[in-house]
Amino acid sequence: WDIVNYIRALGAGTVKPASVMGGAMYDPTVQAVQNAEKLAQAVAQEVVTQDEADLFQLVHDLVEQYRSEHPDIMNSNGNATEREAAILAALVDENFINRAQADAFTDIHDRLGISGLMP
Repeated sequence: WDIVNYIRALGAGTVKPASVMGGAMYDPTVQAVQNAEKLAQAVAQEVVTQDEADLFQLVHDLVEQYRSEHPDIMNSNGNATEREAAILAALVDENFINRAQADAFTDIHDRLGISGLMP
């Protein structure tokens, strides 16, 4: 039953799988603190500007909210990059962000990944 409950929790988005065996409880507060710390490092290392960090956080929060409100998106076909692009397109279509913000988010996300600050 533990496995069944874990799989249900994954589908509901209440836990996220860890990069190693097992998983960790998903805590949005912990994730927000970790993201803020990583963004502060990115600003200090001049990977991004403070304005870019603020934009990234705004869009990231909207993406996470969309994921939690549409758990079926995680079960859709495609890889993580394609699912994120679909979420960004939906946020643009629903006028939560504009296309320039979506493109900037993707660019910032890529730079953070290259720098090793975010996966």
